Amino acid sequence: MFAPAAQASKIAYELECPSQLADLTPERVETMMQQEPRPDLECYMRALVRSQGQAVPVLVRLLRDQRDVSRTVALWTMVHLGPAAAPALPELMALHQREMGELDRLQAQGADYKTLAQAQSAATTVTRVFRDLGRVAQPAIPYLSALYANPAYPHGLRDEIAMAIWQISEENDSARLRTIAALLSSGKVTHEAAQLIAPFLIRMGSRASPVLPALRTSLLNDWTSGLIDAYLAVQGDEIGIPYLFQVGGESPTPVADTLRKRGPLADRYVTDAIKLPSSRTAAIALLRDIDLPGAMAHLVDELDNPASADSAATAFVTIGRKSAPANQKLLALLDAGGTRDRARRNLLLNAIDSTGPVTGIARSLLLDAFQDDLRVALRQKDLEQRQRPCKGQLCAPVDCLSARLLEKSGALVASDLPMLKRAYRDAAQAGARACLSNTTGLIASLGSRPALEFLYERFLASRREHDMDDLRRGLTINIAPAVPRIAAGIGRLRGDRLVMVESMLLAPGGEEFLATYQARVVPGLLALPFAADADRALAQSYSEYSRSIGMSPGMPESTMPTTRGGLAVLRIERIAPRTPELMSVLLRMAAGSGEDVAKQAEAALGNIRIQQRALRAACFREIGDWLVALPAGPAQRRLARLQKVYAFSYKDHGIAPLE
Repeated sequence: MFAPAAQASKIAYELECPSQLADLTPERVETMMQQEPRPDLECYMRALVRSQGQAVPVLVRLLRDQRDVSRTVALWTMVHLGPAAAPALPELMALHQREMGELDRLQAQGADYKTLAQAQSAATTVTRVFRDLGRVAQPAIPYLSALYANPAYPHGLRDEIAMAIWQISEENDSARLRTIAALLSSGKVTHEAAQLIAPFLIRMGSRASPVLPALRTSLLNDWTSGLIDAYLAVQGDEIGIPYLFQVGGESPTPVADTLRKRGPLADRYVTDAIKLPSSRTAAIALLRDIDLPGAMAHLVDELDNPASADSAATAFVTIGRKSAPANQKLLALLDAGGTRDRARRNLLLNAIDSTGPVTGIARSLLLDAFQDDLRVALRQKDLEQRQRPCKGQLCAPVDCLSARLLEKSGALVASDLPMLKRAYRDAAQAGARACLSNTTGLIASLGSRPALEFLYERFLASRREHDMDDLRRGLTINIAPAVPRIAAGIGRLRGDRLVMVESMLLAPGGEEFLATYQARVVPGLLALPFAADADRALAQSYSEYSRSIGMSPGMPESTMPTTRGGLAVLRIERIAPRTPELMSVLLRMAAGSGEDVAKQAEAALGNIRIQQRALRAACFREIGDWLVALPAGPAQRRLARLQKVYAFSYKDHGIAPLE
């Protein structure tokens, strides 16, 4: 692959060429370039430039030459000859075709990245010569436009071709419009090409109407290309904005950016779009990004019409914006018989929740809806077990929205616990994941000791990842009522369940018992990783999922402990007070020979560094002391990794971080 012409163009003209090279003819330059070495290459280039049109036959032969240096000299010379190089343009196009053909061949063969990059660089170099030649290269526009239309070529190369086409177009409007039409008709326009042509179209306005068909088609193919403002400048807002709503689908963000510039007029455009079935979806989605009072008022008015009320309710769910007038009308629709149909009831409940408070919904209505959801979930489970098909609304998934709204409304009291326990069992029996999760939240919201103890018992009995995570989150909202039950049985827990319960005690309300528990347990835990049996495998495999450290369930965790000592380190990380002494002990563990203990200690130190900024500087210095004393090996590599982790910023430890 030959060197870019741009590099050759940087040759310093101040360099004096030897006197014997001052008056070289093009043919003599060609002959001398066959010799090795060639210390005066730039002088050969200058000699060719001085020869002007007489150099063209030589340039044609150099462009055909297989040697990189010959083609580089020819390309550089053509750029500086300008119009005088026009007769060599066909050979330049032939060279470009060969380079593009080579790129095609390598892509078809699945060549490696480096080889493809070299081929692309060679093609790009020749493309830039077209651009630098300017108007001289106009005969190449049809050829280059056909290449730009091929989406298989690399993005950067297509951008170079677009810039070449633009640069070699004549500096008159009609020629530029023809170039734009060629670019737009080539398919998806790159962002860089759009940035190139958009300012010209905006300046031209309606005078650029000949490219409107191609411009509309381009937006239809990719309306995020950056040509929206240019399209509206040519088409005009009254026709252009409705068209944008039609092609925008459910991704109206580019239109939102444009409408913000229209001020009050935006409200009218969006309201008109809502009234048309073809643009309603896009216009409603846009209201998530822009607050337009007129459009919102129109949707509120639609709630008064039975024929459009449900569609308007769906719109408010999509928008997710608070609206007191809509909230009141939706409550009225619910009270007027919106509970007879389960799907419509859930739609209205969801819309009420989206537009304002849910405290206006009757407690009895929400309880009836909750019980109905559970009955449907049980019925669906029964049909599934008997392998019977569902019909109608029985096929719709049950999300127990009513339970979530009961929690938000604060309508439940302590005496509702027996009912909620039955609901929990029904949801568990039905395998209704959403209902079970929402019911857990309802029970937790009661905040009573019986309620929290019930959740804790479910947690101990559960074997499902998602259920355990829901129960853990419910308990940690208000752990205090469950602490007596936890204290009574924590000594009998083992393994991952013990780690999870210990983690719960870190939640607000568990502080008092946690302090007592730490004083009793942590000293023994700190000794376990150094015990003779620290490397003994756990009797029961520790959970490989991240539920054990309180993250979302189901995520594989690669650092779970496998030994007695490793489990002790994990528990230390969970509950031990963060002190300099703890950091020193963990560093001893990380520098030890026990692989599982050391791995857990390294992970613990990494986590603590994020949580405790005040401990970073001292730990960083201590890591340095350990590295001086440790021989090469696994322990030294662990400490070196930790040193990089702790070498975070100058603020932390007063010295520059490691590179």
